[in-house]
Amino acid sequence: GDITEEEAEGALTFEVTTADDKWLKADGSLSDTKVELTLKDFAHEEGTKEYTLSFEGIQIGEYTVKETTKDIDGKDVTVSYQLNDGEAKEGAEASATVETNETTTVAFEDNYKEKQEAPEQKVTFLVNKVSTGAGNEIEGATLVLMEKESGKIVDKWASEKDKLHNFGDAMEVDTKYILKETIAPRGYLKIRTDIEVSVDADGKVTAKLGEAEDEDGNTVYLVEDAPIIASIQLINEESNPLKQGTITLRDEEGEPITSWLSDGEPHDIGPYLEVGGEYTVTEDNPPDGYNGAEDIHVTVTEDGTVTVDGNEVTDNEIIIQNIPDSEEKVTAGEDKNKEKDKDTNKENNKKKDKKTSESNKNSKSASQPAKDHSAGTGDETPLTMFLLLFLASITGIGSVIVLNLRRRQMR
Repeated sequence: GDITEEEAEGALTFEVTTADDKWLKADGSLSDTKVELTLKDFAHEEGTKEYTLSFEGIQIGEYTVKETTKDIDGKDVTVSYQLNDGEAKEGAEASATVETNETTTVAFEDNYKEKQEAPEQKVTFLVNKVSTGAGNEIEGATLVLMEKESGKIVDKWASEKDKLHNFGDAMEVDTKYILKETIAPRGYLKIRTDIEVSVDADGKVTAKLGEAEDEDGNTVYLVEDAPIIASIQLINEESNPLKQGTITLRDEEGEPITSWLSDGEPHDIGPYLEVGGEYTVTEDNPPDGYNGAEDIHVTVTEDGTVTVDGNEVTDNEIIIQNIPDSEEKVTAGEDKNKEKDKDTNKENNKKKDKKTSESNKNSKSASQPAKDHSAGTGDETPLTMFLLLFLASITGIGSVIVLNLRRRQMR
């Protein structure tokens, strides 16, 4: 190859060993310790690229000839050998047999070329942040990429809508990485497990993530966040939904985040919550006829569990119950008026009862015969007969009225 004599003589070395692990010296003798032959031990005709080392009268038997050093800085090398001018074979080690009255030749050829710097392997690792299931793009999540072995952070990205991020610009081939979410956006749970990402020697990326394609056909890896599920329902004392109550979700400082008028259905507050957040729910204006509920304090744990005043909420459904207003309290003046009205009603009722009694008396006397059957006159008429006559008298009066009405209509 295209190397100088100085480069060759300073770099190439050989070993010749016997079957019983002895080393052959340049003078043909054997050594029990390692012997390394260099090109300085070879004969060389100046101006040529051939180096020759001959051994005469050496021990008969099997030998192994090996080129132990062949690399030269800035050069790529390919080594081949020929045994007794036979077919060339690739390799830097040959086996040869030395026989009586026979010449055995082992020829090595080192072919050197200028080392071609391999183009830097480009890695592409496009990532998009989306919601689980729906696949909607999410903004506000923070993803960090770090080397698995060292833990060194090599890239960081805050997700944006309608934008992908190529972590590959900070990645190298034959390396393993960890992708993790450090901040979850509002309304979503943070991924709690690290995502392992591997890059092979060819720059191919492997990651246990969902996949899609961009408009250029490149693979896009989908990092999915699950939404926070939570709702608030306003009910009455019988657990029936209530409408027209004004409810507000407030942040840690008491500032309103969202407010709504209850419509009888559970109201979704998940999109307004953050993992680890603390909130207060206030009923600012209860429905007519009901007392408003006391404020409640809401938190969201790492796994998405919602608590109210420290207690876990079943299915993350927060229930706010209103009870009806208590009976209206009155003043002392109103009490006097009510007593006066009560006395007046009592007196009117007495007069009405008296009038009704007299009317019944007159009706009785008009319908009964002249004979007096009242008690205390010596009348022996049984009481049963009196009652029958009395009932008959009432029936008679009713008949007369009906007849009179009919006559009036005929006129």
